[in-house]
Amino acid sequence: MFKKTAWNVFEGQSSSKKTHELDNQVMFDLSGNYTLFSDKDCYKIKDIANYLQLQFKGKEDVPLETIWKVLETHPVFPSDGFRRQIKKILKTEYRAVERKGKMSFSDKDLINEES
Repeated sequence: MFKKTAWNVFEGQSSSKKTHELDNQVMFDLSGNYTLFSDKDCYKIKDIANYLQLQFKGKEDVPLETIWKVLETHPVFPSDGFRRQIKKILKTEYRAVERKGKMSFSDKDLINEES
């Protein structure tokens, strides 16, 4: 309950810290690999989705209740209150597919990752 309340107070993030619009900033390393900006002092809903993708990458027909239980044990991420937004990010950014109370996760890191 505390995590959900805190995230609601901070408008869908883990703290009141301002990230100055860097949330979707693409960062490249010297090898040409890229990641999206993530502030480890202020998590966003996209960070929850990324965490779940890493936990379930490539797994099929994972019950939604199993997914939410993983978040219950996370020290920062709430297990409820943002489920609709989390599922939307999983579907659009990571190609997850939801069917009859279950989610199938792709084995890709990002939707625009090369095959």
